Formats: sequence, C-alpha cells, structure tokens
Amino acid sequence: MIEQFIPQTFFVLALAHWLALLSPGQDFVLLITQTLRFGHQRSRYAVIGIALGNLLYIALVIVVGATLREYPMIFNVIQWLGVVYLAWIGVNLLRAQPALMEVTVTRTRLSNRWHTFFLGLGSAVLNPKNALFYLSLMSSILGEQATVLQQTVAGVWMFLVVLVWDWVLVLWIAQPAFRQRVQRYLHWLERVCGGIFIGLAAVLAVWR
Repeated sequence: MIEQFIPQTFFVLALAHWLALLSPGQDFVLLITQTLRFGHQRSRYAVIGIALGNLLYIALVIVVGATLREYPMIFNVIQWLGVVYLAWIGVNLLRAQPALMEVTVTRTRLSNRWHTFFLGLGSAVLNPKNALFYLSLMSSILGEQATVLQQTVAGVWMFLVVLVWDWVLVLWIAQPAFRQRVQRYLHWLERVCGGIFIGLAAVLAVWR
C-alpha cells in the first residue's frame, strides 16, 4: 500500500537532497545577510520565497521534465538572468550603509515583507543549478518508473525540508546574543557577502 505513494528509492533521494542543502549556496548567504540586519520577523519571508522557488522547479520537473531536457535554451536564459540578479544583490550589499541591528521584535511593514519575499524567490528561481539539480535528482534516482503520485510525494517532501531547514537556520542566526556579537562586524560581513554574490555571478557567467 505504501509503495503506491513512496517510491523504493525515496530514502536515497531524501539523503541526496539533504546533503545538498547542507552545502552553503547563494540562498544561504542571502538568509545570513537578511537575518543579521533585519531579524527573523522579516527574513521568514525570504525563507518562504526560497521554498516556493524550489517548489516551482520541482513542479516543472514533474510536469514538463522531458521538455526541459529538449530545450537547453531555457537553462541559458535562466542562467543569464541569474547572473544579473546575483550581481545586483552583490552591488547592493557592497553599497549598504552601516546600521545598527534591531534586536528587539518589531512589526515588519508590508512593503518590506514583499521585498524580502521576492529576494528569496528570485534567489531560488534565477538559479539554473536548482533546475538541473531537481531534474537530475528525480530522473536519475526516482527513474522513469516512478508514478506522478510518487513524484509528487517526493516533491512535497523536498519542499517541506527546504522550508523547515531554512527556517531553523534563520531562527538560529536571529538569536539576540549572536546578532549582538556580530553587530560590529555586520557592515564588513555584508561587504564580504556582496563579494561572494558577485563572485557567484562571475562563475555562473562562465559556467556551462
């Protein structure tokens, strides 16, 4: 009965996906910078955006996975959009002015919520490695024998893992004691992260 919902290779897929999450990437850097400056009240919207961006690619792989393989131009377009987006984030971090972090809990304005949400969504969607990762993960591990229902169950699992893991990460970074310790270094940390984003954009520009 359970085999109808969970494919035989589900645990292999879950492990591979988890190990990939443990490897820091552009989403990780974005969450660090947003959380250190604004706290978890605002960064949680970036978490939601990142998770939904991953869910979008998972859904695309399930619905039109074969089509994506036939049109590599799609990945090229996503790649160059990602280059511009990462460079834009990096430049903004380099230009960020020193500011004291608000350690106390405050209400986040609606405009800031949407801005942070779209930062997270853009980080996930404009990363062609996400598309290739889920495409290779689900095609190579689940295989063609997996039913749509089994792929959907696996996809929902991966979406929830991304959502929970990123939220736990944000809560850990947002601890007042931790944020106060790094307050004096925040401006320089943002500069370093800005350089990382620009470096990622450069790597992505030459990556094929």
